[in-house]
Amino acid sequence: MGMKMIPFVNAAKFPEDVLDYCVKHGIQTHGQNDVTFVENDGNPLAKWLREEDIIFGREGTWIAILST
Repeated sequence: MGMKMIPFVNAAKFPEDVLDYCVKHGIQTHGQNDVTFVENDGNPLAKWLREEDIIFGREGTWIAILST
């Protein structure tokens, strides 16, 4: 198995609905960086990532989050 690059996003740019979604689902956005799988199911984080031109696989994508 080889290494794979994943998108890296800055949580400081997340809108309120995305931050609320992250808190509700235990995704770190403050004080600790995170690597998480985002499902391709229309959730607020997935929608925002698509607006930022992040490409999703059939089920979702892994992202790294720089916390604020």
